Amino acid sequence: MREIKTVGIKALKDNLSSYQRDVKAGALILVTDRGSVVAELKEPEIGNLIHEESSLMKDWIHEGWFIPARKRKVQCTKSEIKVKEGTAAHLLNRDRGNEYTVY
Repeated sequence: MREIKTVGIKALKDNLSSYQRDVKAGALILVTDRGSVVAELKEPEIGNLIHEESSLMKDWIHEGWFIPARKRKVQCTKSEIKVKEGTAAHLLNRDRGNEYTVY
Protein backbone atom coordinates (compact mmCIF):
# COMPACT_ATOMS: atom_id res chain seq x y z
CA MET A 1 0.00 0.00 0.00
CA ARG A 2 1.27 3.48 -0.88
CA GLU A 3 2.30 5.71 2.02
CA ILE A 4 0.38 9.00 2.12
CA LYS A 5 1.85 12.05 3.88
CA THR A 6 0.42 15.52 4.41
CA VAL A 7 2.61 18.60 4.59
CA GLY A 8 2.04 22.35 4.72
CA ILE A 9 3.57 24.60 2.07
CA LYS A 10 6.14 26.18 4.40
CA ALA A 11 7.30 22.81 5.76
CA LEU A 12 7.53 21.49 2.19
CA LYS A 13 9.72 24.42 1.15
CA ASP A 14 11.94 23.96 4.20
CA ASN A 15 12.39 20.20 3.64
CA LEU A 16 11.88 19.74 -0.10
CA SER A 17 14.76 17.28 -0.59
CA SER A 18 13.40 15.01 2.12
CA TYR A 19 9.93 14.95 0.58
CA GLN A 20 11.43 14.38 -2.87
CA ARG A 21 13.16 11.26 -1.53
CA ASP A 22 9.83 10.09 -0.07
CA VAL A 23 8.15 10.52 -3.46
CA LYS A 24 10.95 8.58 -5.17
CA ALA A 25 10.33 5.80 -2.64
CA GLY A 26 6.67 5.70 -3.73
CA ALA A 27 4.95 7.97 -1.20
CA LEU A 28 2.11 10.32 -2.10
CA ILE A 29 2.55 13.77 -0.57
CA LEU A 30 -0.55 15.93 -0.09
CA VAL A 31 0.40 19.62 0.06
CA THR A 32 -1.89 21.75 2.20
CA ASP A 33 -2.53 25.47 2.59
CA ARG A 34 -4.36 26.38 5.79
CA GLY A 35 -5.62 22.81 6.13
CA SER A 36 -6.92 22.38 2.56
CA VAL A 37 -5.17 20.13 0.06
CA VAL A 38 -3.90 22.27 -2.84
CA ALA A 39 -1.52 19.86 -4.62
CA GLU A 40 -0.22 16.32 -4.78
CA LEU A 41 3.38 15.21 -5.19
CA LYS A 42 3.77 11.76 -6.67
CA GLU A 43 5.87 9.84 -9.16
CA PRO A 44 4.98 10.62 -12.77
CA GLU A 45 2.48 8.23 -14.27
CA ILE A 46 4.48 8.10 -17.48
CA GLY A 47 8.22 7.58 -17.33
CA ASN A 48 9.53 10.38 -19.49
CA LEU A 49 7.31 13.32 -20.44
CA ILE A 50 9.39 14.22 -23.48
CA HIS A 51 9.54 10.71 -24.92
CA GLU A 52 8.35 10.77 -28.52
CA GLU A 53 5.68 8.14 -27.89
CA SER A 54 4.20 9.94 -24.87
CA SER A 55 0.47 10.54 -25.29
CA LEU A 56 0.80 13.66 -23.13
CA MET A 57 3.47 15.03 -25.46
CA LYS A 58 1.31 14.22 -28.48
CA ASP A 59 -1.57 16.12 -26.87
CA TRP A 60 0.68 19.13 -26.20
CA ILE A 61 1.88 19.13 -29.81
CA HIS A 62 -1.66 18.80 -31.15
CA GLU A 63 -2.91 21.65 -28.92
CA GLY A 64 0.01 23.89 -29.87
CA TRP A 65 1.57 24.02 -26.39
CA PHE A 66 4.77 22.37 -27.56
CA ILE A 67 6.68 22.55 -30.83
CA PRO A 68 9.27 19.78 -31.23
CA ALA A 69 12.70 20.56 -32.62
CA ARG A 70 12.95 20.20 -36.38
CA LYS A 71 16.48 18.82 -36.34
CA ARG A 72 18.60 17.03 -33.81
CA LYS A 73 21.34 19.06 -32.17
CA VAL A 74 24.74 18.71 -33.78
CA GLN A 75 28.03 19.29 -32.07
CA CYS A 76 29.77 22.39 -33.42
CA THR A 77 33.36 21.92 -34.46
CA LYS A 78 35.97 23.90 -32.57
CA SER A 79 37.24 26.94 -34.45
CA GLU A 80 40.78 26.85 -35.75
CA ILE A 81 41.16 30.60 -35.15
CA LYS A 82 43.57 31.33 -32.30
CA VAL A 83 43.52 34.72 -30.54
CA LYS A 84 44.94 36.08 -27.30
CA GLU A 85 42.65 35.57 -24.29
CA GLY A 86 40.50 38.64 -23.66
CA THR A 87 40.50 39.75 -27.29
CA ALA A 88 36.74 39.28 -27.74
CA ALA A 89 35.96 41.18 -24.52
CA HIS A 90 38.28 43.98 -25.58
CA LEU A 91 36.63 44.28 -29.01
CA LEU A 92 33.13 44.22 -27.53
CA ASN A 93 34.00 46.92 -25.00
CA ARG A 94 35.55 49.03 -27.75
CA ASP A 95 32.44 48.67 -29.94
CA ARG A 96 30.20 49.58 -27.01
CA GLY A 97 32.22 52.69 -26.30
CA ASN A 98 33.44 51.37 -22.98
CA GLU A 99 37.01 52.60 -22.50
CA TYR A 100 37.53 50.56 -19.33
CA THR A 101 39.02 47.25 -20.45
CA VAL A 102 40.67 44.63 -18.25
CA TYR A 103 43.02 42.15 -19.90
